[in-house]
Amino acid sequence: MNELAETRTFASIIINFELSSASYIEHQLSTLASGNSPATRWTKRLTILSLEPVDFGYGMLSLYRALPGQEEAKMIMLGCRDKYLLPAIQVLRNVEVASFLVQMGPGAKVLQALAELPKLQDLSLTLGGSFRGGTMPLETFSNVRVLRLGSLPIFAPTLQLIGRMVARCPALEEMTLENNIDEPDSTNLDTIFNASMHSPSFVPSLTKLRVIRNMFTLSATSAPYLRSLLHLDLQMHAGKIEASFWQALAKNGVQIRYFAVYPLDIAAVRYLTSYEGLTELHILGHRGVKARDYPDEVFTPR
Repeated sequence: MNELAETRTFASIIINFELSSASYIEHQLSTLASGNSPATRWTKRLTILSLEPVDFGYGMLSLYRALPGQEEAKMIMLGCRDKYLLPAIQVLRNVEVASFLVQMGPGAKVLQALAELPKLQDLSLTLGGSFRGGTMPLETFSNVRVLRLGSLPIFAPTLQLIGRMVARCPALEEMTLENNIDEPDSTNLDTIFNASMHSPSFVPSLTKLRVIRNMFTLSATSAPYLRSLLHLDLQMHAGKIEASFWQALAKNGVQIRYFAVYPLDIAAVRYLTSYEGLTELHILGHRGVKARDYPDEVFTPR
């Protein structure tokens, strides 16, 4: 295979312990782990899905009741995973973008291996409802520029751990916090930013923030971390955006170019009218009874 073909073929790798791959995954992983695969030179994007052998052809049934012949295949794949997965990740020294469906058990070691990749800049983690953060080495990541955290559980230890991770990434430019799990309590977003803001060398670098379906409270205390913000996407269906948040953004001279916020209230509108330069405005989620709080000022010429 010539160099041009290799760069395209091995640009991206997906590791997924699906039972349908039982016949070849050991050969592929062992070759990768040996360092003799072209992927060690060309792979820029790594995706890691299930670490537990399942047969998606039968849904999740095979997690609980093995079909004929599956149990032996599962044991072989688990042995392959334990022997080759971490070395296979460690040799991918040119990976810049990684995504991982975080799972308990081997998930901590996988996170550690990903954190040691020297060129990693773009990281997506789906944490899941069982994630509590205490044993997961998120704080070992550094120099990440783009961070996406999905299925984010709102527990204080988890958020403090993410805060330590963010503090070790002083050049962080984009952050997405997304949740599809019902949470009973609201937590101030500054829990994630505190460690960074208290550092004497802190310089705000975040230009893009997305908070989707999270039980966060946004207040003035988060504003110092957001002084470089240009892109703001807040879909706070259950959380709370305090008026002090918008007032602090205005006071700090934050001039957002892309603005997509729900719920939109008069404090947000006053912030938008406090500066010039907005280039993209999205009106989200105001339908039916929720429209009663929709401020007329949005459509009033300045």
